[in-house]
Amino acid sequence: MKALKFLLNAARFVLFSVLMFVRPIVGAVFRLLSWVCLLCFVFCLIAARAEHTALGAFLVVGIVSTGALYGFDFLVALLAPRDFLLIED
Repeated sequence: MKALKFLLNAARFVLFSVLMFVRPIVGAVFRLLSWVCLLCFVFCLIAARAEHTALGAFLVVGIVSTGALYGFDFLVALLAPRDFLLIED
């Protein structure tokens, strides 16, 4: 039982380390995607009111990418070792 717990904790730590390594890349991609989509949503809302399909698509993609970024950070926080404080500058 101790060996299984040790292996699970080791796998958890390895997954946490990999996710922390790719976190800046994932964060930058999702932030850029959500920023561009929400900016295009505002542009379509102001300038091209007849384009309802693009309006809804930009809004949905912007909100989903923001939610995915928060979900990724939540997953990293769940996998974090105890007494680990994650501070972003």
